[in-house]
Amino acid sequence: MNKIFLSVCMLCLCAALTSCGGPKPESSELPSTGVTGGVSFAPQSDKEGFAVSAEIETPSSGEQRGSPIDAEAVENESSQTSNGTGTAAQSGPGYAQLLSSGKYRLIFEVIFPENDEEIKTLYDMAVSGDKAYVCVKNEKGDVQSITLAKGGRIYTLSGSKKTYTEQSGSIRDARAIDTKGFSLAGSGQEDGVPYEEYRTKAGGTVRLYMQNGKLVQMTFAEEGYALDMQEIEISADVPDSLFEIPKNYKKSG
Repeated sequence: MNKIFLSVCMLCLCAALTSCGGPKPESSELPSTGVTGGVSFAPQSDKEGFAVSAEIETPSSGEQRGSPIDAEAVENESSQTSNGTGTAAQSGPGYAQLLSSGKYRLIFEVIFPENDEEIKTLYDMAVSGDKAYVCVKNEKGDVQSITLAKGGRIYTLSGSKKTYTEQSGSIRDARAIDTKGFSLAGSGQEDGVPYEEYRTKAGGTVRLYMQNGKLVQMTFAEEGYALDMQEIEISADVPDSLFEIPKNYKKSG
């Protein structure tokens, strides 16, 4: 009897504790704190926002951002318009068009073998119609000779003496490249470098060696004369002053 009474009392006590909100068994589920294994993760919305802000910078005042810049296109456009004419182009036919126009300026280097050595010579050559200017310098940049051609006459200037000599002759006699009748004769490769070959009315041969659309070498050959040009700069900007004899020069001979 006493055992039955004791059992009933225990049952009543448990029921009372439960109804009063007594302690419950701990849940095995972790609280939603955003912390797992000691590594903190931002909520998904913040995570996406962070990724966007890390990849895209806000343009500063006056700055615009758009598609990636095509560096090669910009370089080509710059070189084609730097002389204000838009004549020079980054292709064989473009360079040929500039040369065949009869108005061009070439600055280049030529290596001449001499006594088992290589002598670097610098050239500044300009042609405008029947006028020519050829300045030859040594590797240090000292002027060795200046030759002008105009009006069927050749003028050889001496910078040290401030004098010049005069004789009959054409731009070919001034050792300038006469590109009259410039026409494509063929193309090929040499040492893996593609080239285009052109002929002139006077019988000269010009080769333009191209890499990635740029002129890297140019050769010229005519009877009794040849040039192998390196480090070439070409432009349509040809000042008329190049063909003038300085006023302080006196005729010699």
